Amino acid sequence: MDRARIVALFAVVIASSVARGEPNDRILCGTEARELLRTHHVNRSRSATGGAACERLCHQGVTEVCATAAILLGAVAEDLENDTGNPRNMARAASLYRSSCELGFADACFNAGRFYLHGWQVKRDPARAAVLWRRGCDAKGWISCARLAERYQLGDGVKRDVARAQRLAQTSCSHGEARGCTALAGILQEQGHTHDAVPLYERACAKDDPDACAALGELYEQGDSVAKDLGRALELAKKSCRPRYYGNGCVSLGRYLLLGVGVRKDVAAAARAFEQGCDSDAMAGCLHLAQLLLAGGAVRRDEARGIALLRRACDGGLQLACDQLPTVVDRTAYSRAVAGLHDNLEACYRADGVAGSDRLDLTIGVDGKVSRAALAGTLASNSERGCVIAAAREARFPTARTEWHVALPLMLP
Repeated sequence: MDRARIVALFAVVIASSVARGEPNDRILCGTEARELLRTHHVNRSRSATGGAACERLCHQGVTEVCATAAILLGAVAEDLENDTGNPRNMARAASLYRSSCELGFADACFNAGRFYLHGWQVKRDPARAAVLWRRGCDAKGWISCARLAERYQLGDGVKRDVARAQRLAQTSCSHGEARGCTALAGILQEQGHTHDAVPLYERACAKDDPDACAALGELYEQGDSVAKDLGRALELAKKSCRPRYYGNGCVSLGRYLLLGVGVRKDVAAAARAFEQGCDSDAMAGCLHLAQLLLAGGAVRRDEARGIALLRRACDGGLQLACDQLPTVVDRTAYSRAVAGLHDNLEACYRADGVAGSDRLDLTIGVDGKVSRAALAGTLASNSERGCVIAAAREARFPTARTEWHVALPLMLP
């Protein structure tokens, strides 16, 4: 918190609360502003009460305290988000950030936008995130300008407008905001001017912007406009991996560990890095982790979790995950149906002392139900037919656009 700014705001509270507004709100607002000035820390319950009092004064027409209300509410929201001595409450943090933004606190607009972009205990809404960042940018919150530039470049939540994105990124970068320089570098790289993007990435990475470090690491990995240096690429990936705050760097690190780029191959460590990326809302991390879990091997196979992660990545806007999901789900559903059919047949055969045929020919309807089951090989008995009819009735195969057929070898006693 900027001490000079709080001093000025505190003076405003005292000056403006002499005769206007509800008396108790004036006391609560002024007391908490004084306490924040003295300690530079927030007490969640007290600051929330003081912030709400300042907000009410603001709405009562004491506009001089609107900024104080914004800072108090923003401080409480930050405390709720980051678990500063208390359990996290992301939904309440989102609400307070939004209120603080509406009162003119640019930093709160940036934070509120993050919640709506990622869907942190609020419905994911890129358009609303863009509105909040536009408000923050108008209030000279240069990081909000950078985030808004990214939306215009991607066309996510707003109509794609690269020229506008470049202007916003240039403004943000020129005011010293590292993320603005990163956004500008990304636009230049997209336009084929990677050589011009490199110094911007270097500048932003030196200021610890993880996006810049991750992008720069990829250039060193590929030798694109810089001398190829896998060691440097790995170093930058490690620097950019920020669990809970930035996941793309963790995804890059996981990829290097998985492929053995600049480091000894370590699939288990790669899975942990992908998980960190996924937990930080980097959808590529969810996709890569899902693939490892579905494949099994060095990482214990977990089909259910793998599919859930694919769905999360797809819902998060990663088309590649959406493309893979039907194939994985169909294959999984098919394997589950076959396994269930075998289990039911085996139980029935054992109970009735049936020897069993060599093959079972099935016709599957579009609804995934078995419409016809025929036995091949040894002559089927009435008991075996009864087992097949009962087992087929319980089977549920993947749905399809047309009827389809499958022949299953029966490896039963």
